[in-house]
Amino acid sequence: MPAITQNNTSLLKGAITNIFLPRFAKGSQLLYVCGTDETNAYSNESLLKLLAIEQADIILLPGLIAFDKTKGWLYLIEVSSDFICMSEARVSQLKQLLSGCKAGLIFISAFLTKQDYIENIPDIAWESEVWLADNPEYMIHFNGDKFLGPYKKGS
Repeated sequence: MPAITQNNTSLLKGAITNIFLPRFAKGSQLLYVCGTDETNAYSNESLLKLLAIEQADIILLPGLIAFDKTKGWLYLIEVSSDFICMSEARVSQLKQLLSGCKAGLIFISAFLTKQDYIENIPDIAWESEVWLADNPEYMIHFNGDKFLGPYKKGS
């Protein structure tokens, strides 16, 4: 497996922001991007607060979050070059952490390459989405009755 570098993480975050969001979350607003230090992290504090996402919870959030005000959807995107994907445990943790948030939660694992995705398939949660930066026009849906939409709270 090739080493995951900070450059790869930055490439993936850039691809999510510049390719994924305009294609699959058109009109959404970037709320949060995890940085390696405080100097390059981004967060829209006022909107996070409005959505009942506490400042203390920021460290536990996925790598990138966007909000579609029109649909009321919160895109929780795990930047999987950080060795994390939307696993069952991660989805459960985020549901609990965001239990006060009124937005519909969408869980997405983003990978830089198909090979990165293949290595993580066993850990990916059902009722979540997968996006690959090296094949950006498609998404992979892990079962359920919806494609790219939130599920009811408690499910």
